[in-house]
Amino acid sequence: MMMLATLTLGTGCTALDTSSSTFNAQQSAVDAQHSLAQRVPVGTPLPAALQTLSRNGFRCQPEGTPGAPAHRHLCTLSAVRSAGDSSVTTAPTPTTWFVTIDSADGATVSSLDVQRLPADLQGR
Repeated sequence: MMMLATLTLGTGCTALDTSSSTFNAQQSAVDAQHSLAQRVPVGTPLPAALQTLSRNGFRCQPEGTPGAPAHRHLCTLSAVRSAGDSSVTTAPTPTTWFVTIDSADGATVSSLDVQRLPADLQGR
């Protein structure tokens, strides 16, 4: 019985750990927002958030736009179709993801916004 409980608890913990799975570039922006908000919740130290996104294929850099908050980072990921991809499972148009991370204090994540191009059919 104890072994079954240990096995069940161990499996549950593994199922909840989404940090090791890779980002699914073929999803809606709403689903991506939810997925990334779980991986990088508000309050996450900024370096850890950037590292998590980097591990998932994003390239992050401070946003240098005039008028932007001082501690804003823009992370991008382009899901480019490779020659070996099946046309059944790959989007016909490459998808580019944009994740904006804001940090009000310069140390932790205060907000995270996810956008994709082309936009979802729902308009986001």
